[in-house]
Amino acid sequence: MKNQEWSPAELKTKIEAYCAAAEHCEMEARMRLRQWKCDSQNEDEIIDYLIAENFISDERYAKAFVHDNIMVPVAKSFGLNADFKTLVNPTGRFVIGG
Repeated sequence: MKNQEWSPAELKTKIEAYCAAAEHCEMEARMRLRQWKCDSQNEDEIIDYLIAENFISDERYAKAFVHDNIMVPVAKSFGLNADFKTLVNPTGRFVIGG
């Protein structure tokens, strides 16, 4: 199915499933749509829809990225298990605790 053409409705359904499965940013969704040969007009419409329906959020993605790629490794290096909690104190510093 490498050269399959997808209709805009099929692309929307596919990208919804992609975004629902894991946290993705707008750029990742755009790259996936381009991979599926979506034209730029439909791409913009689908991205606007995904943002409006909260399928993608760059802020939410950034928080998840920081948590998964920075906070979890730091917590593990301090011997905390997967049940640790992260908080931001009033000074803006992260507080990691169990």
